[in-house]
Amino acid sequence: MSVLNGSFRRICLFFTVCCFSGVSVSWAQDKPNPPPARDAKKSDNPKKEDAPKPTPPTSGSPTSGSPPNAPSEGSSVQSDRHRFQLLTIEEKTGSLKEQIFRSKAKLMLLQESLLQGAISTSKVVLVHDNRMGSSFYLRSISYTLSGNPVFTKTDYEGSLNKASARKFVAFTNTLQPERYTLSVELVFRGNGLGVFSYLKQYRFRVRSSYTFKALEGKSMEISVVAFEKNPLVTQLTDRPTVQYDVKIRDITAKRKDAPKAETK
Repeated sequence: MSVLNGSFRRICLFFTVCCFSGVSVSWAQDKPNPPPARDAKKSDNPKKEDAPKPTPPTSGSPTSGSPPNAPSEGSSVQSDRHRFQLLTIEEKTGSLKEQIFRSKAKLMLLQESLLQGAISTSKVVLVHDNRMGSSFYLRSISYTLSGNPVFTKTDYEGSLNKASARKFVAFTNTLQPERYTLSVELVFRGNGLGVFSYLKQYRFRVRSSYTFKALEGKSMEISVVAFEKNPLVTQLTDRPTVQYDVKIRDITAKRKDAPKAETK
């Protein structure tokens, strides 16, 4: 009996030890393992790629390194181009002003030389001389010199048929020594009283030209003389005509009152 009790006790003790060991083992397995040492280091010092990347700035928002209104490189280049263009325009303007100033100075010297007679030119004087009879009434005059009008006048209230207007200087000027063509156009109207009143219905147009050469250092006076051809042998429509009387004189080299040049 005592032997059975001793065996029973041993079996109970054995089961007790086994149960206690199983509980300890399960408790040890349920407890989490601590992380290794190197994993802790990694958590303390994360890698660079794990860090959050900065977002790129948008076109509208200024960056932290530059001021908000800093000009871009393209705008600075464009402003430099505009400045260069302005400088170029200023230089051209200054050059044009200098050329104009020089031209004015040359014109003033040329004018002074012409007034003093230092440059020898030719002088031309056109004289209108009306020698037509009372049967012809002058209506208009037109003189052109090489295509350029130099004198034009139309009769108003007998202004061209008065005794004082029969002869006058129509044009005078200095010209370069070269060849010119004088063109003349005179318009007459028939004039008559009584039985000759039918003459007022007639119009007579005289056209003529004269070519001459202006001589250097000479004064040429050209008189345009309007006259009637012989009425005994010429019809009425062919009577009005013109002729040219030319007088040539020397031009004084210098005016008497012109100031003398100073000698150094």
